[in-house]
Amino acid sequence: MLLLLETLRNKDKKLYDNKNSPKMSYEWADIQLSIAGSTPILGITEINYGYSRDIENIYGGGSEPVSRGYGSKKYEASITIKLEEAQNLVAIAPASDLSQIPTFSIAVSWLDAENLVIKNTIQNCKFMNFDIKTKQGDKSTDITLNIVYAGLKVG
Repeated sequence: MLLLLETLRNKDKKLYDNKNSPKMSYEWADIQLSIAGSTPILGITEINYGYSRDIENIYGGGSEPVSRGYGSKKYEASITIKLEEAQNLVAIAPASDLSQIPTFSIAVSWLDAENLVIKNTIQNCKFMNFDIKTKQGDKSTDITLNIVYAGLKVG
């Protein structure tokens, strides 16, 4: 517990280099995304991923919790890509159905100016939909693909 508290206290110190000036932040321009080990997908405009878990206090005698119960993790993700990128995925999908693409991983990497890499791997992914929405005045067409996955390696 003391190690965790010390780590949290020192967290802000890592935001500065040896000269006490702010380090560069990881930003959208630093991101690379690849699906199933492919070359980076350039037509991505948004990615969302994460998990939630039901956590509940368990009560016994008295009015205070005596323990905690933990439910299963629920993983949800989506990517928004240009129609041209989506068509490339459809071209490799069995029967042109994205949901029939075998299970894959998505690597999300950030590379900053100092060549420090953060890489997250979204594991055991399957596409759930293929919906096109476009309207008058759009200069390009983006598609949001919902993804079900099981496992997130952060680091």
